[in-house]
Amino acid sequence: MIAQSSNMFQQKYPITGYMLWIGRGGSVTPAHYDQQHVFLCQVHGYKRILLFDPAQYSSLYAFPCHHAHDRQSQLIDFSEPNLAKFPEFKNAKAKEAIIGPGDVIFIPAYWWHHVSSLPSSSFSSSSSSLSSP
Repeated sequence: MIAQSSNMFQQKYPITGYMLWIGRGGSVTPAHYDQQHVFLCQVHGYKRILLFDPAQYSSLYAFPCHHAHDRQSQLIDFSEPNLAKFPEFKNAKAKEAIIGPGDVIFIPAYWWHHVSSLPSSSFSSSSSSLSSP
């Protein structure tokens, strides 16, 4: 039954990409959004993920389209943001998740996410799908 359900899921939501993320504690992936859905699977260590609804786009100061950092926020340090330069960031409301070994988090397409490894080393993998769940 599980194998049959797994096959049906894969047919409906085909995986379009895989990534492997290895880093030491304190590593940060700056805020960005992906154009496909992502399943982030934590294998070792812990990560803190801040998720922002796509409606908060203007509060996250995306680089312009076709810029080298397209789909990324111009804000680098979320712990001490420059509110003089990015005043609308004060209106951004994040949902926070801490994931550890064995945890999987679903990040919907176009949702902004800022990811940081917590004190120890971290190992995770992600897979993406262009289809809507």
